Amino acid sequence: MKTYFAIPERETRFTIEDQIKQTAEHELIQSLMKVAQGLFVVLNDKRQIIALNESFLETLGVEEGEDIFGLRLGETVKCIYSDLMAGGCGTSEFCSTCGAAISMVTALEKGQTVEKICTIRTRPDGEIENLYFKVKSTPILISNKNFILIFLEDITYQHKMAELERIFFHDIYNKVSGIVNGCEILKYQNSENLDIVQIIYDLTYQMVREIEFQKRLLNTDNYNLAVENEYIKLNTIYQELDRVFSNHSVIKNKTLEFPNEIPYLKFQSDISIIIRVLTNMIKNALEASKDGDKVKVYHLINDDNITFEVWNHGFIEDSTAFQIFNRNFSTKKGLGHGFGTFSMKLLGEEFLGGRISFTTDKKTGTTFIFSVPLYKVE
Repeated sequence: MKTYFAIPERETRFTIEDQIKQTAEHELIQSLMKVAQGLFVVLNDKRQIIALNESFLETLGVEEGEDIFGLRLGETVKCIYSDLMAGGCGTSEFCSTCGAAISMVTALEKGQTVEKICTIRTRPDGEIENLYFKVKSTPILISNKNFILIFLEDITYQHKMAELERIFFHDIYNKVSGIVNGCEILKYQNSENLDIVQIIYDLTYQMVREIEFQKRLLNTDNYNLAVENEYIKLNTIYQELDRVFSNHSVIKNKTLEFPNEIPYLKFQSDISIIIRVLTNMIKNALEASKDGDKVKVYHLINDDNITFEVWNHGFIEDSTAFQIFNRNFSTKKGLGHGFGTFSMKLLGEEFLGGRISFTTDKKTGTTFIFSVPLYKVE
């Protein structure tokens, strides 16, 4: 039989029944049947199913496994490419790019565990639907015969949500950018209400920056955010922060003080991350302050680092201080809090290689400290 990728041959029904019996008596496989999370199947070296767990049966909507034994993975989920060739699943031109097929074949050939992402196109009710799986194939010897342990994680929902998020960010970015452009035109054409136009411009500009940053986070795998090293002027950072808080509700009845004199300093870093960390530091300080209080932002410069400090009158109790950088910890009630200080630590240290810390004292107040490596640009 012709094939474009994996071998088309299959075992006889007699051999399949013998292999089913072997796996049923294999202690390791039976233990995995009970403890494996998600979908778990065992294949012979012809990629035919000879054992599977309850989760796999439930996913397929099948009560008994007898009808599944001897089939290949794509055939069980009715992949639209599984019957294009006489050899079945794994033998068509499309199968050479299938993550599941590649994972199985490579695991058998190299004798090692292989994990791939697989997109299965199926037609359960007449309409084509995409299913996404993370497929991990591990080879195992049983009675000197090669078999494959297959662990499948259904990631269809995560993929579809990611696709919707990308569409959302694409569309909203275009709309907000249109507002920014419209405000720029109004600033030059209309001499009246320029203050209002400037406020709208500042807010929409901040939204554009936020959307751009969120898109970068969405494309981040395992905390490997692509840091954008660019040339930054120190005064630009303060201008951005002033823009963020000039009309922010959190500053109501409070004072935010920046340095009177800002030296000329040009250095290399990621301004989006710096602004995000400092914004969280300032916002937390303002929220912890009472009406009439002042929050101060200043900096210290040495040969190796530039250090930003945010001070307020408040004091942090020990019970809070010990947990303040923990994810989801918050002194606020309800869900959805506790990411501000955690994100400071993550972004400032993991991504920028900086250092986040704080000091607190009942007499002198609380200071959050953000130190960034200084790569000067002359």
